[in-house]
Order: sequence, then structure tokens, then C-alpha cells
Amino acid sequence: MPEPTSLQEAIIYFASPDNCRDYLVARRWPEGVTCPTCGSKDVKFLTNQNRWWCPNEHPKRQFSVKVGTIYEESPLGLDKWLTATWLITNCKNGVSSCEIARALKITQKSAWFLDHRIRLSFGIATPDKLTGECEADETFIGQKARNMHANVRARKITGTGGKDKTMVMGILERGKDGKPSQIRTKVVANRRKKALQAEVREHVQAGAALYTDALKSYESLDEFQHEVVDHAVEYVREKVHTNGCENFWSLTSECSTVSVLYSLFYVREFSGVSPSRFLTDLMEEVQGVIPDTAAWPGARARLEALLEIETLNTLSKAIGLQRDGERLYCDSKILSDIRPVFLSDASMRPRGAVITHTLKIGYHEGKEHKEFFVVLDMEDLEELRDVIERAHVKSQTLSGLLEDAKLSDLGR
Repeated sequence: MPEPTSLQEAIIYFASPDNCRDYLVARRWPEGVTCPTCGSKDVKFLTNQNRWWCPNEHPKRQFSVKVGTIYEESPLGLDKWLTATWLITNCKNGVSSCEIARALKITQKSAWFLDHRIRLSFGIATPDKLTGECEADETFIGQKARNMHANVRARKITGTGGKDKTMVMGILERGKDGKPSQIRTKVVANRRKKALQAEVREHVQAGAALYTDALKSYESLDEFQHEVVDHAVEYVREKVHTNGCENFWSLTSECSTVSVLYSLFYVREFSGVSPSRFLTDLMEEVQGVIPDTAAWPGARARLEALLEIETLNTLSKAIGLQRDGERLYCDSKILSDIRPVFLSDASMRPRGAVITHTLKIGYHEGKEHKEFFVVLDMEDLEELRDVIERAHVKSQTLSGLLEDAKLSDLGR
């Protein structure tokens, strides 16, 4: 059977242990199986144990295809691992651990473990410069003020626009010859010409076609075939547009309400940058803004601690539990109205009126913003108030229990 090109084919293909083993062997040892300990090619396959045996004298003479990979020491079979890997690498919007759990019939905890091991294994070597048709664009990553509680908004929002957000620049090479597009992202200090043009020259081959918006910082890139699309006039002019970058930003915007660090983690994940490279780039740009060199070793150490698998996974687990549902609350409002009551003859004066209240709740379902309405009377309002008050009391009680147990409330 050829390599799977759909989820159905992947499930059927990876259901066979022999297919799983051959699939990994072909990619890990294209020139023949070698011992991961001594490098010897003189190994024998033990069919009854589904592993190889090395005749040289050293520890761990027997080894499987899992040794030295993210699959090592996992009780889950390769059929689960490889199907999950196929899902994550082929879903451009990402895939949640809950969805993986449902698809593979495993627990959400196991799916979450698979999800993050696979994602954190993504990394690339120092790449060649981008060629062909390229796009450059920038965006602000950070929490939306309208989604914050009032006290959080007062503490975090000190200006307008992108003042309290982190700027990320993206450079995309459009797909060609059947290959998909690739994008590189980096945290930049500002939108000025020096910062943006330095990134363009570092990552794009001179002579390549470069498409940007009308930002003045992109002027004077004469070594490229530079064309500009003015978004105040148009968004597309034949091949001249930045829609590839805009599509990429839309993938990360779903995660941008969490925190700046977690959003940057998603930007790094989708663009395929290794954690060490991501941290180095981030620290270089921060030092460029605040050149206090004495404080940076400690700051870098704290960031490294945040980006460690265990710490980051704890945060992502907490966020995943908050966002497990298909619908995410956005805002609400109660609309009050007076409705007249007429008898059979509508031309006569109304005989009375009814006060009605309509609860409007806005929520996100996927990328769509939706609303639904519920009509309430006075008894309903009283009951709703009691429910909210009880929820506040429960929240305070649980917060007290967390403090007594010396556990952090990761959802606040």
C-alpha cells in the first residue's frame, strides 16, 4: 500500500505493526538498520520480539525502532503514535488533545501527552534563504482588551494599538513545484525600517520577488523584485498580495487570548522553529529594546524555565481544560423591553403591558462569532442572580482550598 494521503488511509496503513516498523525504518535508517549504541550494521532482526540484536559486547544489545525517539518507553503502540503524528502535521489549524483522544479512542491525558511530545519535537536546521515569490508582513500578538476582566485590563493595558503587545514578523515563501509554502517568524523590536529590512535581507535571497503592504519601512529594498499592495486601495493585484501571511496570522490568533508567552509558543510551533532558536531570537530582540546586560542572564534563565516541557505543558494543560468545550464565551447583555398587550381589535388602546428581559450571549464556535437569545421574566432574573452568586461563592471557596494546598490558580 502506498504512503497514506488521507486520515482513513493513515488509520488502515498504521493498523499493521509491520507497516509502522517499516515506515520508521525507511526514514530513520535509509541505508540499513544500525545499532544506536555502537553504530554497527551487523545486526539481526528477532521476529518473535519485533526488535534487533547487536552481536557486539555492550549494554542494551537489543533495540527496537522506538529507541532514541519520542516514542521510546511509551506504552502506546506505534499505530496510535503515527496516526496522531499524521493528524497533527496535516491539520493546518492544529488539532486539540480532545479531538485526538476521540479519534484514537484513548484518554485525553494520553492524547495530550502525544500531542505535546510530537509538537515539541518539531525543529529545523539552519535553513537556506527563501527564493521565488515571497511575502513579508508583521502582526501584534497579545490578549485582546475586550476579553479581559476590568481589573486585568487596567493592569495590562497602558496604551492603544500595539503598545502592550509583542510584534512578530513573518516571511513566507509561496509553494512551488508541488511543495507547500513555508514561513519563518521572529519577534522584532519595532516596525521601523532597520528592524524589518534586516530580517528580509537575512532570510530572502537577493533577486527574489518580494510582496509587502505599503508600510514605509519596506521602502528601498532595491535588491529584490519588490512590489507593494496598498491595503487602503486594494488587497490583491494579480500576484501581488500578502494573503499567505495573513492566513498564517489567522491560525495563531485563535491562541492569542491566552498570554503573550503562550501565543509566541504557538507561533513557534506553527512555523517549525526549535525551542532553543526561538528563545535565542526572543532574547536578542528584547535586549535590543532594553540593553541592560546585567539583568539578562537571570531573565533568560527564567524564560528557559517557562519553556521547559513540564512547566509549559502544565500551563497548556490548564488552558486546554478551560477551552475544552466547542464554544468559548465572549460577552453578554440583558436587553429590557416593554411589550403592549392588545385584545382582538388591534386598533383599540392596549389593555396592558409586559416587561420582558432578553439575555444575549455572544460566543466563539471555531472561528465564527455567534449569538443566542433567551427571554427571561422577573423570576428568571432572580434565579439567574442566585446562580451567579453561588458560582462566586464556590470560586472563592475553591481559591481558598488552592491557597491552603499551596497550588497556583493557573486559570486566573
